[in-house]
Amino acid sequence: MGEKIQRVKIEMTAEQQTEGRREVSHYHYTGTLLIRNEIVYISYEEEMEGDRYRTLLTCGDGKLTMSRKGSGRQRMEFVPGERRPAVYETPAGTLPLEVLTEECIMERDGKEMDIAVGYELFSGGIAMARHRLFMEIR
Repeated sequence: MGEKIQRVKIEMTAEQQTEGRREVSHYHYTGTLLIRNEIVYISYEEEMEGDRYRTLLTCGDGKLTMSRKGSGRQRMEFVPGERRPAVYETPAGTLPLEVLTEECIMERDGKEMDIAVGYELFSGGIAMARHRLFMEIR
């Protein structure tokens, strides 16, 4: 079918605004990219809160899904203009969250891809933080 897993470099910039404070973090990962039936799958490992997580990004049909598995489990679905429930499970318990996606832009040219996501995170109906995520996959 021509499917081939390709090694990629991922450069990520994450911005978070909470109570007037802005934090910017930069990350670099090596991962894999697979395109199957017009859906793009990007997989990489990252360290969060002292634990290793396997992250899978699924891009297609106008949405982006981010799933993480480690000692906990996280899943967020980004669909522009929609508010969706999110899963955030930790060894200490589950935190019910919702994600309101303001924008989700995915541009692909061969194995290169740029992703920009702007979203607001809610817990119990209360806004917690506004986020922007930029990824370059090469």
